[in-house]
Amino acid sequence: MKNRQPMKTTLNTFFMLIFAFSFAQEDLKLTAEGNKEFKEKKLIDAEATYREAYSANLKNAVPEYNLGNTLYTDEHIDAARSKYASSAESALSKVDKHKAFHNLGNTYMLQKKYQQAVDAYKNALRNNPTDDETRYNLALAKKMLEKDKKGGGGGGNDDKKDQDKKDQDKKDDQKKQDQKKGDQDKDKEGEDKEKPNEPKNQPEKQQPKESQPQPKQGSLSPQQIRNLLQAAENEEKKAQEKLKVLQGQKPKKTDKDW
Repeated sequence: MKNRQPMKTTLNTFFMLIFAFSFAQEDLKLTAEGNKEFKEKKLIDAEATYREAYSANLKNAVPEYNLGNTLYTDEHIDAARSKYASSAESALSKVDKHKAFHNLGNTYMLQKKYQQAVDAYKNALRNNPTDDETRYNLALAKKMLEKDKKGGGGGGNDDKKDQDKKDQDKKDDQKKQDQKKGDQDKDKEGEDKEKPNEPKNQPEKQQPKESQPQPKQGSLSPQQIRNLLQAAENEEKKAQEKLKVLQGQKPKKTDKDW
C-alpha cells in the first residue's frame, strides 16, 4: 500500500476552453502561456504572466487562482493564501470555488491555523460535497485542531504568546529607559549646581535600548509541517489498529491510494 499523504493538494491549473471568437481575448492567451510556464516549472515567469493575465481581465478568477498555485509551489504561503481567497470570492462556478477554497485550507494547514483550515475545507465541500481529498483534509484539520486544544498549543495560542512576550519586552525596555533617565537627571542636577551658567533643558540624546525584542524563530518549513502531520496520522493509525486487535477484529486492509 502506498504511503498516505497528510494533505491532498490540488495544484492543477485550469485549462480553459477557447471558443471560436473573431479574435482571442488577451487574458486567455496569457493564461495559456502561464500554464505552459508553470508546467515547465518556470515559476517566476509563470507568476509574472498570470499577474498580467489577471490585470487584463479582473473578472477572470482563473489566472489569479493559477497565480496562487505558483506562489504556493514556491512556498510563498501568505501570498498564495491571498490569491486563493480572492479567486474563491470572484469565481463564478462551484468547481472553481471548490478548488480555491481547498487550496486556501492547505495554506492554513501549513501554518498550523487549524480552525481557519476547517472553515476553508467546509466551504470547499459546500461547493463540491463529494470530493474525497477535501473530506480527508477536513478530517485531518479537525483532528489536529482537537489535539491542539487539548495540548494548549498551536497557531492561535502561539500568536497570543508572541504578543504577550512583545508587550512584556516593551514594558521592560520602558522601565530601563525610565531608570536611565532618572539617573541622568540626577547627574545633570549635580552638574547644573556646579555650573550655574550652563543652559538647562538641553534636548537629551536618545539612548539605544539594551534589550531589543528578538525576532522569534521562523515557523517550520512546509515540508517539516507535512512530516509532523504525517507522524501524527501514523500514530493515530497504529493506535486504531491495536485497538481493533484487542477487540478481536482483524484490521481491514485498504488499497486506496491517498
